[in-house]
Amino acid sequence: MPIASCAQQEDAAKKTAEAAEPKKDDEKATTELILPPQCYHIDFDDDLKMKEFGFYTVDRRQGNTGGLGGAFGYMYGVGRPLPIPECQPYKRSLRFRLLSFVGGLAQKFSKKKKE
Repeated sequence: MPIASCAQQEDAAKKTAEAAEPKKDDEKATTELILPPQCYHIDFDDDLKMKEFGFYTVDRRQGNTGGLGGAFGYMYGVGRPLPIPECQPYKRSLRFRLLSFVGGLAQKFSKKKKE
């Protein structure tokens, strides 16, 4: 059970990395990765020993790694994502997209009645 938790957002500067892939004739193809901002957290137990250290992506719309952070973002950014759903960029389900569409239509019709 955590008794203390701390979170600190990284500075506003974009975190970047370069991935170099060797090619023929001693050339290297480099890919610049722009990682999204991430927030770190630490959980402690009752004896104030660290129980968990982790991070999560704060704004998945930033960067060019599909909104993924850490190793998953790097793998996706260099074009070799792991073949599991957790390592793929977020995509709204068909059901969620349909509900959003219906909600948008309902909002438009309700605004017209008020005028």
